[in-house]
Amino acid sequence: MPFGAIAFVWFIVALRMWVGSQGRPSKHCSPISSWSRAILFITLLLEAAAAYSIDAAVVEFSNGSLSPA
Repeated sequence: MPFGAIAFVWFIVALRMWVGSQGRPSKHCSPISSWSRAILFITLLLEAAAAYSIDAAVVEFSNGSLSPA
């Protein structure tokens, strides 16, 4: 997941450079809007990865058994 987040940041930077070279600024593609959406997406991506890893950590580090439910 961290590599996916880094790749997404690289994509956003490349996209901003491409949009900037087109010479047609748009209020929907402003830098603040793009970066805020990118940061929100990366935060949710890494948060989901952490949530999925909780089950594995509980099974690995606890002495009890895991209920199938």
